[in-house]
Amino acid sequence: MRCLVCSDERRKDIDRDLVRLGNVSKVSQKYKLPYDSVYRHSREHLAAVALGAGKRSLKMHSERLFNELLELAATTKDILRSALDDNHRGLALKSIVQSRNNIEVLTRFILSMEELQMKQNTIEVQEQQQSSRWFREGWAALSEEDQETYREISIKMLAACGGNLEQEPADTLTASDQEMVRTRKPGQ
Repeated sequence: MRCLVCSDERRKDIDRDLVRLGNVSKVSQKYKLPYDSVYRHSREHLAAVALGAGKRSLKMHSERLFNELLELAATTKDILRSALDDNHRGLALKSIVQSRNNIEVLTRFILSMEELQMKQNTIEVQEQQQSSRWFREGWAALSEEDQETYREISIKMLAACGGNLEQEPADTLTASDQEMVRTRKPGQ
């Protein structure tokens, strides 16, 4: 199903108000859109956009910081080599200490980034599980007749978009339903 908010020409304004106001009810009333559509958009689409932008920004800043740390480590090594070549033992010793500090900072940085990535992965898995649980519970609440109707509608919708099962979730379709979609020609 296509998102009503994503396809609305006022999407940027709607997204801005969702972020600024943080109130789905007010936004749905302001733009005269169904509450459920605005709520679903805010959870499924707006959050993904914000998360993606945040990831890109964090990655960009992290890469820049990491490169600066590597440059600092290289400079420290150059100073150490020069000090050793010129027989400046005091400066060489200080460069060794600084090199060790650089390694410690780089190690902490890398570990922090890995920890952040693991936390992000955990959040994404939890969100997927929550969405999947919501669907399974809703599916279980449907009668067999309603489930069959849903399958038939899904088949028609998938056939209308060319039968691309990767585009939409096909968890509820039986293997024979999926095969029917794959082999069905548009317009059937």
